Amino acid sequence: SMHTVPTTVKILSQETEWLHQNHKPSFKDHLSLSAMSIGSPTICVGLMVGMGDEVTKEAFEWATSFPNIIIAGGKILRLFDDIAAFKVCCARCYLMIYKTYSCT
Repeated sequence: SMHTVPTTVKILSQETEWLHQNHKPSFKDHLSLSAMSIGSPTICVGLMVGMGDEVTKEAFEWATSFPNIIIAGGKILRLFDDIAAFKVCCARCYLMIYKTYSCT
């Protein structure tokens, strides 16, 4: 949807700006922005497009309005991704420190 493209560009631009300015956003600001940049709104709209004629215009407009359920789903996905990345990082550090191939 054309509604999602400008929003996605704006979100990614904000993340890029934070990176280049070495800005450390608050947890709330980071989660709000990254919940959208993880792609849940775009995926939701894409899935609806794939359903073909079954999706009504009203349902499509609802999905492109970024309802709370889609934003909440994005936050959950973002947190799962962050937890998984943290576990991988911890495992790598353990392996580097103890020069072992087992984390148990």
